[in-house]
Amino acid sequence: MWTTSAATVGGSAAGLTGLTFIVVAFRFDVVATSQEYRNRAAQTVSLFLTTTVTASLVTLP
Repeated sequence: MWTTSAATVGGSAAGLTGLTFIVVAFRFDVVATSQEYRNRAAQTVSLFLTTTVTASLVTLP
């Protein structure tokens, strides 16, 4: 019952994780010099990855 919802949420979180990596790669000079931006990027990626892993565990069985 929850597999469709979890797959949708997991796919969205995985896509947003990829977009975060792309933004950091394009603006690496700004992110590398600012501790605040590095912390925000790390927190965002960890939250999206947590959501992605949780959704994938829900959809496995």
